[in-house]
Order: sequence, then C-alpha cells, then structure tokens
Amino acid sequence: YYKKIPTAVLIGITGHSKESLFLTYINQREDKDSNADLFMKFYEEIFKDKPAKMILLPNGTNE
Repeated sequence: YYKKIPTAVLIGITGHSKESLFLTYINQREDKDSNADLFMKFYEEIFKDKPAKMILLPNGTNE
C-alpha cells in the first residue's frame, strides 16, 4: 500500500510516531524524487479545474 495510500494515513494506522520508523518497519528508504512526483500528482488533482493565474514577481533589484 506504500505510495498508493498517503504515508500519513499508513503511519496513523500502524501507530508509528515517525516516518523514519515506519519506513524502517516496511523496509523502504525515503525516495525524495518519488515524493516530489507524488506531491505534483496531488497538486495537479487539486487545481485541475482552476484556471492558471499569472503573478508578476519583482526581479529583486533596487534599480
């Protein structure tokens, strides 16, 4: 179920107090690239029906 169900849900069910302990328990290493991909999947799902909004940011110079 790892990477199919959010880790926080799995940790809540198993009763682990830290993600690192949970990952040791299921014999997995933290995969930051995979976490970033999963984050983008959830982010895109949340905002799929909202139009993109352009925001202009200052360039950081004092000229």
